[in-house]
Amino acid sequence: MVETRENQLVRYFDGARQAEQQISEGALASAIGAGLARGKNARRKRAVQRGAVAAGLLACCLLIAAVWPVWTMPGTSTVMSSPPGIPGYVLSQMTTPMEQAADQGLYQPINKSAEVEGYKVTVDGVLADNETMIVFYTLENLSGSDQSKDMYIDFFDTDGNLLIVPDIWNESNSSVNNTERIKHGFIRLTFSDTTPGHIIFAAGTEFIYKDESSVKIPIELDTRRYAGLERTIPVNQSAKIGGRHITIGDVILRPLSTTIRFDPKVTVSIYEPANMQAKLYLGEKREKQFRYYIKSRTAIYSEGQNEADTLLSAIVFDSLYYEDWNEVTLQVDGWGTSDNQPQEFKIKLK
Repeated sequence: MVETRENQLVRYFDGARQAEQQISEGALASAIGAGLARGKNARRKRAVQRGAVAAGLLACCLLIAAVWPVWTMPGTSTVMSSPPGIPGYVLSQMTTPMEQAADQGLYQPINKSAEVEGYKVTVDGVLADNETMIVFYTLENLSGSDQSKDMYIDFFDTDGNLLIVPDIWNESNSSVNNTERIKHGFIRLTFSDTTPGHIIFAAGTEFIYKDESSVKIPIELDTRRYAGLERTIPVNQSAKIGGRHITIGDVILRPLSTTIRFDPKVTVSIYEPANMQAKLYLGEKREKQFRYYIKSRTAIYSEGQNEADTLLSAIVFDSLYYEDWNEVTLQVDGWGTSDNQPQEFKIKLK
């Protein structure tokens, strides 16, 4: 059991993916040389010349066959293992949950480009589920100049309306200072409602977009790929914090996110989101044992009844959809109370 949990943690917390064990070029050359040497020695024995030569060549071939499957040129292992349609430079940006979603066929190639202000902007592809959209892009400096420009990226709906809070929660920096000739990146979006099937990617050198200063690239998704890929787990657990009753309604597991929803929504001061910190501890709590956790990616709010309040409807974490945890514990600090002890909610996933 402990071994299983350790393996899960290694896979989940790898951050920068562990490279496959590689056999160096020198090791391969030594193996081939050893095989050839055996062949030469065998040839000196005239009585068994033909059989020994064959044995030497066979040994060489077997050594090459044994080494070849695990030996790759440095930096190419991700390219060789890329699922069809995913460039290596896109796959190299993915976390483990992203890779797992891509393996399930949730990556959709876009490969659309446009030029603006001496830059070529390309939308490479999109990973999406019912709540999250991760847009992979490439910026290429075509001017040949070493001088970089700040590029701004944003999104519009099909009616041309800029998508902003509370409809969309941008979890990545939309301002890119491109100091390299070619820059690869991604922006992760969380939608308050479901992920739309159509969206427009906009990029330009102006913060407020004008038709002449930006390019717009339409993105169309096949929503059937992720339809039904979610599991809803009822929780209905309440606690009283700072005089407020807070109830977790349910947890939704999706390929790209774990969403903890409050029912009813929690009324908080508009200043509380800046101070609130949420962690999700993985596995059962045990005495004298280190507790692994993941931090929240974002929280989803809506307008409150007055200007000083806002409504917290959900907290979003990285995906646990492909993991096998029986229990997690939500710990929230910064509810606007004087109590320094953060409140914990133990949540059964099975």
